[in-house]
Amino acid sequence: MPFCANIFYRQYNGVKEGVGFPVLLIHGGGGTHMGWPSDLRRLPDQNVIAIDLPGHGLSKLPACLTLDGLLERLTGFISCMGFYQVILIGFSLGGALALTFTHRYPLRVKKLALISCGDRFVVPDGIMRHLRPPADTVKAAEIFSQAAFHPKMTPAFRRKIIEPLHGINPAILAADFHIGRNFRAPAPEKKHKNPLLVIGGTDDQITPPQSLRLLTSFSVNSHVELIPAAGHMVIYEKTNQVRDLLVEFLKN
Repeated sequence: MPFCANIFYRQYNGVKEGVGFPVLLIHGGGGTHMGWPSDLRRLPDQNVIAIDLPGHGLSKLPACLTLDGLLERLTGFISCMGFYQVILIGFSLGGALALTFTHRYPLRVKKLALISCGDRFVVPDGIMRHLRPPADTVKAAEIFSQAAFHPKMTPAFRRKIIEPLHGINPAILAADFHIGRNFRAPAPEKKHKNPLLVIGGTDDQITPPQSLRLLTSFSVNSHVELIPAAGHMVIYEKTNQVRDLLVEFLKN
């Protein structure tokens, strides 16, 4: 199994290895690299690398309790892989990490795409309450599900997407939500030049549209795409639309 700096990764090559900039997919809280829909892991004509954050999936423990900790581990992974410039695509918590990395190391990021990531996250109080000992991850996941999906998504669809959270170590899940709850988007002294695409759902309760739009202050070359009838889990609810937006963004 491939590891670098104790982080597990899976490579999906749509082009010959070494061609173009590597595209790193960074999953959301409680997720793994397999949380990305297959169509997003296999973006055409791109060298896609999907990682498991520390303590998640197949990556080594310990998990990180702070965003700074995640940043240090991501930086170590990118250096271990021998990459200087990368393209980052982050979903939810992964977006917060990708944005923070870009702010800290702007010359190392060719392009940045953030999905369901705003200037902050609205995390329901009940989630944190049910993740305190004795934790009930099923109840915490249920509360998250109510806030994260568009109302028209069926209960069966929601259960299928949320079920992997039930088996996550409660302490790791609590740490992820805690990091998200405390996140505030960095405010650069002057706008970065990195091309930035922000994708979200019009009905997202966790990172509402206005929260996404505020990220345009991060870069002089930014664009926000709001997908109708979608919530925070837009990568599952509207996979094809998200894929099309990313494919267009990654051209050239």
